[in-house]
Amino acid sequence: MGAIISLAVSFGISSVLFEGVWAFDITTPIITILGCIFLTLIITNLAITKALNTQTRELFHS
Repeated sequence: MGAIISLAVSFGISSVLFEGVWAFDITTPIITILGCIFLTLIITNLAITKALNTQTRELFHS
């Protein structure tokens, strides 16, 4: 959804500032989406690993 909105905004800005010179490139949104997914998986894996290696009383101690 964010990639689609970004493309629409870039088209609008291009139409106003550069008199409609705009070229659609599918690789940039795909790379962005895959990068977000990859980073999410890495961060989630690190958080889950840390939580599983921590004792229960340490997790819920406030």
